[in-house]
Amino acid sequence: MRIFSQEIAAFLGKSLKGENITIDSVCSLQSLQTGGLAYIKNKVVWEQFLGNNSSLTGKCLLLIPVVPAENKVVPFSYIVSENPRLDFAKVVAEFFVEKKKASISTEAKISPTAVIGHNVSIGPFCIIGDNVTIGDGSVIGNNVVLHDGVTIGRNCKIKGFASIGDEGFGFAQEKDGTWVRIPHLGTAVIEDDVEIGEFCTVCRGTLDETRIGQGTKIDDHCHIAHNVCIGKNVIITACVELSGSATVGDQSWIGPNASVLNGARIDSQSLVGIGSVVIRNVGRNYHVLGNPAKKIGVTEER
Repeated sequence: MRIFSQEIAAFLGKSLKGENITIDSVCSLQSLQTGGLAYIKNKVVWEQFLGNNSSLTGKCLLLIPVVPAENKVVPFSYIVSENPRLDFAKVVAEFFVEKKKASISTEAKISPTAVIGHNVSIGPFCIIGDNVTIGDGSVIGNNVVLHDGVTIGRNCKIKGFASIGDEGFGFAQEKDGTWVRIPHLGTAVIEDDVEIGEFCTVCRGTLDETRIGQGTKIDDHCHIAHNVCIGKNVIITACVELSGSATVGDQSWIGPNASVLNGARIDSQSLVGIGSVVIRNVGRNYHVLGNPAKKIGVTEER
């Protein structure tokens, strides 16, 4: 890929400072090279980088977080950005990622009652059950199972080996101790722009639905139990377990290996730290950590 730094600036709606050079690669700061594009995430890193690379030679383009001081010599082209990491992601997605055509593998097994939208991709060895709906532009990775009645919204990404909409873990006990499975007759609804990682499980609701809100991103190896309700733009990192009927509010963040008790509520814009065990409700904007999870701070209102 060969583009000019001025094209990148125009795409971002920002001004280019320095020479309009050819950019043919993206790279980290540690591997910065001629023709490369990189970003500096904050002011501290910017000062350290400039101090350590004052004699940097070669033509490259950096997305930086601050306007350089007048007495600073900047030996490369740059674009000032309020959020360099975000703008870097947008540029890479637009110019440096191959845009594959939508395709449905002949090795996928798709029910004739499934409704598949436009420009949907379905990988090999997927199983798409009866009355499943997949919205326009969604990508279903290899070996994914979408059980009967599941709804996948538009522009979703379901990575390999995920299982959506199978029965949850619910049993009632006889007097003699025998466990009897409770049939799960609900469904699972995945709203638009959701990403679900590899080897994730999202169970169907017992009678109602399990729902994952618009824009939420779920990392690999997570378990979402029956009747869980996750809000919009939530981040759920690797190996999180949400027990039955747990609720997660909009724009919350749950750290790796956290567990949430059945029925517990995590309100909007909260943060659950790594390895935390949530056994009681978490208030709006709370930061919690530990086992059991306890409040350690708050998030400023956004």
